[in-house]
This record gives sequence, C-alpha cells and structure tokens, in this order.
Amino acid sequence: MNRDPLGALLSFALKVNADASSMNPGDITGVLNAGWSEQTVEDVVALVAIQKLYNTIASGLGFKALPAEICEQIGREPAEKGGYVESFRAYIQVAGK
Repeated sequence: MNRDPLGALLSFALKVNADASSMNPGDITGVLNAGWSEQTVEDVVALVAIQKLYNTIASGLGFKALPAEICEQIGREPAEKGGYVESFRAYIQVAGK
C-alpha cells in the first residue's frame, strides 16, 4: 500500500484534470494500491469533470473569480463541520422525506 494515499489520489486528480485522454489502467491501479476504492476513482473523475464543466460555463458567461476571502469563507464552514455532508444535512433530511 502507498505510504501517501492522499498524495496518490491528488496526483490522479491532477492528471485527470490536465489531460484525461492520457489516463491508463496503471493510473487507476496506483490509486487502488494506495488503499482507495473503485468508487473513489469514479468520484474523483466525476468531480474533476463537473468542476471543469462549471468553470467553462462560468468563463463563457463572463463570470469573474471570487475574491480569496470569499473562497476562504465558503470553505470554512464545511471544514469546521467535518465535511460537506454536515453542511448539507438539513437538505439531505428534507429530500429524504
């Protein structure tokens, strides 16, 4: 098992982002050998893809980047609550009714 599982996952995500067409089975094997699941591989690919889609839409419509302090504020709540699930728990509970 890889001694740096997060590093392996982040390297994978960066490669997907930089050039998804260059991915090969060894890239996926590296993530799996680092202790991550196939579901994690799928999730990372999907997250990179959706972020690229959102960025393309925003850029195409002329949106500008948010100031760093706003990004920090947006990221602080999930970090303090232990992740995005806690941030959205009220919505998840409503949707489950």
